[in-house]
Amino acid sequence: SNKDCYFVKTVPEQDTHLYTMFDKNNSFYIYDIKFKETTSPTWAAFTGLMYINDYADFFSELEASNSNEFIGIIKIGMVAVL
Repeated sequence: SNKDCYFVKTVPEQDTHLYTMFDKNNSFYIYDIKFKETTSPTWAAFTGLMYINDYADFFSELEASNSNEFIGIIKIGMVAVL
């Protein structure tokens, strides 16, 4: 695949605040992202497992973000797989 891919799982609503949550809107694409906030159980929790197509670009973007947290460089429209 030529797209980055983030793997997700369903979690009970009372646990959503423990994860980075993706709203996939019943598709394979990320429509919204919330970091450790309570969300609807229709959202999916990011597992930490990901496929990065262009790692050099990924780390360049991470370095430019001046953060150790890569969550901030995940973009709306990227692929999320259950």
